[in-house]
Parts: sequence; C-alpha cells; structure tokens
Amino acid sequence: MANIVQGELIHLVGEYMAIKLFIPDFQAGGAEIDNLNVIIAIDRSGSMAGPPIQDAKGATLSLIQKFKKARIPVTLYLFNNRLVEVSSSDNGFDAVINTAENLSALGGTLFAPVIGAIDKQIKEKGMKSVFCIWLSDGQDNDGLAQLIPIMENFQKDMENLGTSIAVHSIGFSENHDATLLTALSQSGTKPGSFQYVPPGGRIPVAVNNIYELAFEVAIWARFISTENNASYKISIERSHQEDMYEGLIYISENDLEDCKIEVHKGSSVKVYELEYTRGDTDDFRKLVHLVTNFVSAKIIQILEMKTENQRKNLEEICPLIEEMNRRIDNLEGESRRLRIFQRKQCTIYFNAAKELFNCYYEIMRETSIGDLTNLQLAKLNNYAHKLVLIRNLEKKLAKESRAAHEMLNQTESNINEAVMKFNIPEIQQKYANHITEYGNCIISGKSWIDAIPDGDCFCMTLEIERPRDLLGLAYEIKIKKILVYSITADSFIDSALFETKAGQIIQGSRSYQNGVKPLPANEIIKGLPNEIINGIFPVYINEDHWQIAKEKIKPLIGWNVTVNVLGYEDQQLDEFPYMLYAKAIEDAQTDFQYFQLNLIRETCLALYRDNKDLFLGRLKYQFDEYLTNVSSRLPSTIHNNSAFLAKLLCVHQTGDFQKSEILFPYIFEEEFRRRIIFPAKITFFDFVIKMLDIDASKYIEKVESQGFSISYYAQKFLTELERVDRDYQYHAHKKFNFTFTGKIDELSPRAESFIDKIPAQMKPGGMLYKILHMMGQFGFPIHSSLESLGIVTNEQKLALVFQSIRDKREIDRKNSIARGEFVNIFDPDASLKFIQNLYTQAVRKEATAHKKVAHNIETDSNNTYLKAEWFARTLNLNEAAGLLLGTLSGGNDFPIYFKALMEPYTELPAQKAAMLTSGQYKTVKLIVTTDEKNKGFITWNPSNANLHKIWYINRNKSTKEEWFEAFPERAEHLEHKYLRLEGVFVPYSNPRKNVRDRRHWNKDNNDVVKNQRLRTKYVGVK
Repeated sequence: MANIVQGELIHLVGEYMAIKLFIPDFQAGGAEIDNLNVIIAIDRSGSMAGPPIQDAKGATLSLIQKFKKARIPVTLYLFNNRLVEVSSSDNGFDAVINTAENLSALGGTLFAPVIGAIDKQIKEKGMKSVFCIWLSDGQDNDGLAQLIPIMENFQKDMENLGTSIAVHSIGFSENHDATLLTALSQSGTKPGSFQYVPPGGRIPVAVNNIYELAFEVAIWARFISTENNASYKISIERSHQEDMYEGLIYISENDLEDCKIEVHKGSSVKVYELEYTRGDTDDFRKLVHLVTNFVSAKIIQILEMKTENQRKNLEEICPLIEEMNRRIDNLEGESRRLRIFQRKQCTIYFNAAKELFNCYYEIMRETSIGDLTNLQLAKLNNYAHKLVLIRNLEKKLAKESRAAHEMLNQTESNINEAVMKFNIPEIQQKYANHITEYGNCIISGKSWIDAIPDGDCFCMTLEIERPRDLLGLAYEIKIKKILVYSITADSFIDSALFETKAGQIIQGSRSYQNGVKPLPANEIIKGLPNEIINGIFPVYINEDHWQIAKEKIKPLIGWNVTVNVLGYEDQQLDEFPYMLYAKAIEDAQTDFQYFQLNLIRETCLALYRDNKDLFLGRLKYQFDEYLTNVSSRLPSTIHNNSAFLAKLLCVHQTGDFQKSEILFPYIFEEEFRRRIIFPAKITFFDFVIKMLDIDASKYIEKVESQGFSISYYAQKFLTELERVDRDYQYHAHKKFNFTFTGKIDELSPRAESFIDKIPAQMKPGGMLYKILHMMGQFGFPIHSSLESLGIVTNEQKLALVFQSIRDKREIDRKNSIARGEFVNIFDPDASLKFIQNLYTQAVRKEATAHKKVAHNIETDSNNTYLKAEWFARTLNLNEAAGLLLGTLSGGNDFPIYFKALMEPYTELPAQKAAMLTSGQYKTVKLIVTTDEKNKGFITWNPSNANLHKIWYINRNKSTKEEWFEAFPERAEHLEHKYLRLEGVFVPYSNPRKNVRDRRHWNKDNNDVVKNQRLRTKYVGVK
C-alpha cells in the first residue's frame, strides 16, 4: 500500500483552495541544521559603486557575524569579472570578516563563474544542507538568457546530489535587474526569495528576514498534478506534533485529479498519495492568514515565472485579484465582531493585503503597454513578500513569547465567557445609582455599564515615563501623574493614543519612538485634553465589572511597561499596581483624588484576593528577609520601598498580616540611604573629620614631633635667613598610635546643622515624607523626628548619616555586609562603637597620609607634586617656605603649589597663600624670575575662580583678617563673600547670563560695595 499524506481542503475563493498537509518525518542522508553551510556571494562590480556597495557590505558583515555566533560555517565569494573565495572552515572567521570589510567596487560582472564555483564546492565537500545568499544589482555582462541554462543545470546537479539548497537574493541600486535576481532565487531545490533594499533602505530588516529563513527545516516538498502537468512547491514548517511537518499549498480544483506529494530530505525522496477531507477552519485568524497568504503566493508565483512578459501574466489574474479584494473586505467586516486583541492580530494582515492590491493596481495602470520595469517588479515583489514575512515574524514572536501569547488568547476567551453570562438588565438595575459617578470614556462617551456588554472595561489614564531600554521591568517605569479622565480599554487600543514598536504582532496606530517626548492627547486626537495620556490601568468598580477588567489588566500592564501587549511578565503584576497605589497615596489631596485612591486600593485588594495563595506567601518571605537580612533591603531585591509598603498595606487591610510597623525603622534607614546626596568633591573620611570636628593639626603636630618633619627644607629656609638651628635634627620614624574611646557628648556645629535638616525632610514636601506618609496609612502617627524612629543618641544619628554615605552605592553596602562592617544604628552601643572606630580611622588616616608624603618626598625630593602636597600639609611655616624657595614665576611648578592649597588637608592656608601672593616670607624672596631687571618681590594676583576655591575649601581654618592679609589686592572681593555669607545682598560686578536675580543687573543699585576703603586699608600688608 502506498504511503498516504492526510490533507484538509479549505475553500478560499472561486476554484481556488488551500490544502493543509501533515507530512511525516523520516530518516535521511543528514541534511539537518547541524550540517548547514552558508554561502554568500557579493557583487563588487563597478555598477555597485557608491551606496549600493556600502549597503551590501554592511548586510554581509551583519550576516557573517550572526552565522559566526551560531557557529555555522560561511564561504564568501567576492565577484566582478574575477572571483575571490574565502571560507571560515579553511581560513577562519576573522579572515572572512576582514575580506568583507576591505570590499571595494570596480570591474564588470559575471555570475556564471560564481555559480560554477558554488556547484564545485558543494560537490567536493559533500554538502547536503546549503543556504545561499546573493547580494547584487543583477547587472550581468552576459545577460539573463545566457544564465538561465546555467542555473537550470545547477538546480539539476543539486537535485541529483540530494542537496537541500535555498537560494535567496537581495537587490541593491535602483538599476538592479529584478528579473535576473528573481530567477536566481529559484535556482535551488527549496523555495528561495528576492527582496530589494532601496538606497538608505532598512538593511537590518532585510538581514533579519534572510537570517531567519536559514533555520527553516531541511525537508522540502512539492505537489504534483499529473492531470495538468503542474508542480507547486509546498511551504513547510515543523508541527507541534513529534516527527511531523505541516505543509501548505494553494491549488485550483482541477489540480486535485491524479495528484501526489513528493517529499525530499537530503538525498532521499518519498512519494505520497494525497488523502483529503473537505472542511472549513473554525479559527477566524487562521482563515485570514490563509486568504491573505494566498494573494501574496499567487503574485510571487507569477513573478518567479521565467517568461518575457510579466505584465501579461499579472493581467490574467486581475479578476482573481478583484475577487480576493472583495473577500478580504468581507473578512475585515467580520473581524469587527472579534475581541480587540484578536481583531488587532488580523488588522496587520488586512493592511498588508490592501497595500499589495494598491501596488498591483498602480503598476497595472502605469504599464498599459510594454513590460514591467525593474523597480516595479521589485516593488510588487516586496509587497508580496511582506505578507509572508509578517506571518513568519508572528510565528517567531509567538514562539518567543508563547506564555504571553497564550495568555492573551485565553484572556479573550475568558472575556467571551463572562459576557455570555451577563444579565445586562439585571446589572443595570443593580447599579443604577452608581453609573454616573465613574464618568464617561473620553473617546467613546460610554459609561462603564455600556462597556461591559462589549467585553470592555473602564480604565484610569496615566502619564508615565518609560526608560530608553524597555526591558520589561516595571520598577523602571516612572508614574508621573494619575489623570482625572476615564477611558475604556478597547477605545484606547483602537485609537491613535495606542502606540507600539515596529515588528510586533499587535500593532498600534502610531509607532513608539524611544527617547522622544510624548505628545499631548489633543495633538494626537482633536478634542481630547491637553495632557499626555500614554498609560492606562483597568480598575475594580464592582465584581461584575471586574470579570472583564481582571482579564485586561495583565496585557495592559505589559503594554505600559514594554509598549507591547505581549510584553507581560508576572513580576509586573507584583510591582506596577502597587507603584500606582503608592503614587495615589502620595498625591491624594482633593476629594476626586481620594476617590481615585479608593478605586486603586480596591483594585489592588481584588488582585490580592484573586492571587492570595501565591501573593501572601511571597510577601511574608520578603517581610522576614527585610527584617533579618540587610542584603534583602537593597534595590536589587526591593526595587521600590513605597510599592513594598503598598503591598503590605493591602494585606494589612484584609487582616491577613499584622505588625508591619516592625519594619518601619529599617525601611526608613534604607530609604534615607537611597536618597541622601553626598558632595562628590570630598572624600568620605574628609567628611567624617569635618562632621566630627576633628582637629587634625594637633595629631599632625604629634606626628611631626616624632620625626616626620622634612628638616632639609626648614634648614634650607633658615639658612637663607642666616639663623640656622644647628640642633634641629632628623629623627627616626616612630609608630603613631591612637584610639578614640570617648563619646560624642555634643555635636559639632557642622554635624548639628546637617542632622537638623533631616527632620525638615520628614515633613510634607521633604524627600523622606513620601515613605513616612505611606507608613501613616497603617493607622499609626506619621513619624516626624529621628527620635520617634528610635534614633536617639548623637552616635546613632551620626551612624545613620555616615553609614548611609559610606554605603551609598548598592555594591558598597554589599561589601560592608560581607566585611562585617555594617552596624545596626538602632542599637546605641553598636552605634557608639561604630563612631569610635570611625574617629580612630579618620585620625590614623590623616597621620598615615602625612607620614606617607614625608617618606615619599625624602626618596623623591625632585617631585614637585609631592613637595606641593607637603607645602599644603605641613604645620611648619619655615618648612613651607623652604619648599617654595626658588620657584620660578610663570613656570610649570608655580600652579602646582597654589592648586595644592585647594585640597581639604591644607593647614595654615592663609599664611601659605600670603607666601604666594607676596612672593616672600620673613623678607626672604621665595619666588624668582628670569628677568634680571626685576629684583623685587614677585607678586601673584589669582583669578576669581582660583581665589574662590582656595578660600571656600579652607575658609574656616584661618580668620577673616588672615585672609585679607593673604590677598590684599582682593580684599574687596573677599569682603563681598563674607557679606553674602551673612545674608547681605551684594550684587555681582559682572553677573553671568545665568544669574536669575535681576537685582544683580541693576547698575544704579547702591548696595554694591559698602567699603571702598578696603582696598587702601589692606594694600601693602606683608
């Protein structure tokens, strides 16, 4: 008994029908993907010069990189009237890539030698599965007539070898030969394709389309009608059933007489009898796929025919095209009864089919006589293949997001079931008094009760801010505003407000652009509000409405986060609603905002009830981890503390979970760490020294008394004064020991000022109020002081600040935990020990730095940077003068010294600045010049920027009078700075353009300088 293939006949239009085949797999001579070989032939002739060769080069390099990553061998042929061959198997991928990168266009074009070389290589290497790509303009020197027999012989050779080869061609240049390239794409044993990339066209799209085709199954088949002597290639893809393939072929009624199915795999060929049943698809979307695909298949079939007059062949199918156009119009009308997402999945096919029809009619009008031009052929070919590519893309995306796709289809099915159960008159009577309070849809005008019979639901409108990279992470979305407008889900999706990225199964009316500011709704749809509406959220109104809303909520949250209704992931449902809840609590001030807050609360509670078993267990685990494991408080685990509190609040309100307040202090500490701003220009230990008011100078004196002063420079200066202290000796280095064991009985003014700002941030409008306000929703008083959170002692308050700054980055907190350095700030004893250790470390660090510079400068006395650092650090002014002695005015070293005074470790800054501005110390000339005429002291008058940096960083280390003496020429400038510190308005003499206070621009303002005597008062002070 002959082998039999089962088929299902589905009538399409007129005499035409589709046959869906189920073809069994069988063992054959190894022609699977594992044995795939790729051949790329790129035209480098002179006709490809300019943009075509650059586009072709880019496409080639992209393809090579993709196949390299997939570990599939590539052979590259570069051809004009000569041929170059390079193979990844023989020469390596780097050689293939380098050859493609160095591509240039010149010479004539000969395809025949390339076809011969490919034929030879396949035979010599015994290739059974080949994927061949041509990139060319098709301008062969010998013409298509000479190539046709060569291509036919190549095809016969491949069939005799049992080689499964698909040939695809990509056309470049407006002068490309579409007929030749189409014929070339039909020279394999499997169906190929031709697509044209116009100048500046979408090369990545073409590359991805071609690349995906490489991974089609190695098996191929054809339908043979003996009666009509016809042969049609069958489109094949893997079935969900094991050891089975699905095939699709379009035929006419007459072709069914005496027909067979011929299946090729590797070197094996099997012939099957066709046994079919007539039927009809009960899946509307599948019917749409069949009908629209038939249109494209019919036109592609004609374009692939090797005939002289393509227009004549196209004209013959005009009645069929018109009938198919009417059929698709009818299908489009029928699709309106579908649910929104099902309808959207069909719309993309209807639109593509309409584009193909329009292109067909336009070309037929343009060429009433004569044949089609290359551009016309390419254009029609591209539109025909677009439908095929859309279907391939849909299958690919559905496979990649199978769970989300199945969820979407199940959602529509569940909505159908819910609607069928509704008793609308009963619902209307039940909620008669609660219809108008929820408003009407701003697009359709429907109320919520008008929407549910259509399987639709009411949603809140949102303004959201999406990140540049849409990775599907809900916590990366910023909810900027909860708007006052209501909208139904279907009205939104059907409107121009619904935007999507290119290449998605469900397409919106507009294309989403990353990084582009969204438009206000009234600029998209006339009559809508002047607000950005780029997010929606289905809400709980009552149990009947929730039957629809709960089905819509997942795909719409997925769309909010990814601009793709198939972008939904379970973590989004665990985050987004509670981020919205937290935002509503934060914003609630008016009656309507409290009304919205209640809607969102009820929605979150409904979500919790529907998913209680999973939700409650996960939340309890997060709660316990937050309480006991510091690492579990970090953003990588708890992305948003407010959303986390909102989840706890939901469960708290149901009574399923109590004692949430135990976490409040720890959440506050973590939120403080995330929000605290630390000045970038100061090191952590310099900040500790300033906050604890550590007088580093007395410890440095102790270090220097132990022999860490650089006596050479002090002696050098004293020699200049002829008052050298002969007993001034260098002592050996001694170990510096210090441990702080005291308490912080009184905060320094700086620390007190810093910590006093924290309660201000805990009040309304402060950066910490949001999280405290969330805690207040649990029914407890809102914390307004650190003491109310258990942070009482000075050491605890300092520990909060220091530990938060030290561990500002998540990686720093993790490292502190790993090293055992994290301290519980709510434990007074632990906080005291932490501060004592910090105090000790800060002092030792200063001493160590002092010793290190001292040691380094001894071993490298010519290093100006080391000398300048010691110039700033030393407490010995004689030594400082010795370090500066002989510095050349205008030389490279002088700026190094004054920039050293801008560092926070500087001691006696005003006295050292005076050495620089006056050029001397104790009448000894320190700064010299090469100008022999200038015998006096060399003075320095710094710029405003340099003066400000030196003064601002060190202003508390010297008195106001000492600063005036250091910069006598700038005393007036300094006086203005001190006045501004006291809050007195002093206008700038030359205000910059970005100064907003208009008083600075008033030339008649007499509050400018109150003491013109300052200049004369301080001039001459040495």
